[in-house]
Amino acid sequence: MGRLTPLHENLIASYTLDELAVLCGALDIPFEHLRGETLPARAWSLLQFADRHDKLPALVAQCARDFPNRDWSLPPPRQPDEPDDDEWPNGGVQVKIGDVSGAVNIGGEVKPPAFVYAIIPTIFVFFNIFALNMFLQYKKVGPWKDYLFGERFYIILSLAAKTVLAWMIFSGVFAP
Repeated sequence: MGRLTPLHENLIASYTLDELAVLCGALDIPFEHLRGETLPARAWSLLQFADRHDKLPALVAQCARDFPNRDWSLPPPRQPDEPDDDEWPNGGVQVKIGDVSGAVNIGGEVKPPAFVYAIIPTIFVFFNIFALNMFLQYKKVGPWKDYLFGERFYIILSLAAKTVLAWMIFSGVFAP
């Protein structure tokens, strides 16, 4: 049993996920940066964060004020040679799932892949050709005097636009 396990059990028995977010706000801990989506995963991540950032005493004090009938004993300090308490009390299975589901780019610049920049003007051109086809069909210009010509043009244009978009995405996703 890890040294943070009793606190973890108390947190998940006492707080809901929304209340945990309020608790984080009161302690100036960024709730949205905590790993996991479930209450147990977020509670464990909160304990690890508080332990690493010397906020565990403040967390325990606030929890004792919120729920005085529970035992909120401060765990012994982590020893320098002691490994981080990164694993869940039950072997770390949820932490690994939480790591995958909570993979978030914190503070980094997020840019779309390069092929997205090619998709935007291509779709813009195709959408405007749809509008041009509609205009020519309503004005009955040239071959658009025949209603079926305009409708066939819509069908071909739709197929072409979707095919080009699909190939741009397909080739962009699998590009190195």
